[in-house]
Amino acid sequence: MPDKYDLTTARGGKDDAAIEEALRGKWDALRRGDRLQIGPYSLRRSHWTGKDRVDIQSGHADFLNRNDHTRSPVPIKATVRVLHKNGFRGIFQIEVSPGSLLVQRG
Repeated sequence: MPDKYDLTTARGGKDDAAIEEALRGKWDALRRGDRLQIGPYSLRRSHWTGKDRVDIQSGHADFLNRNDHTRSPVPIKATVRVLHKNGFRGIFQIEVSPGSLLVQRG
């Protein structure tokens, strides 16, 4: 069973603001279902890599391909919080690699 990540109590950090800034002006493309790749984005320098399918709902997000969201890279969880905050619901594929973030609906 997927882990339910409670977005209503999760606190963001520097990553949330950087991702929100990088996605600013791209909300319509994401709503259309376009695959968005942003980068380099101004997150803390790191070697995070990972990919998750996430079902974002009103009060939580299910990480569909893992049982424990704590093993998901920080930028992916930050992206989930940013999408939720901006009214996005449904399934998203989010992938992160050093300096690059890929977001796609579905």
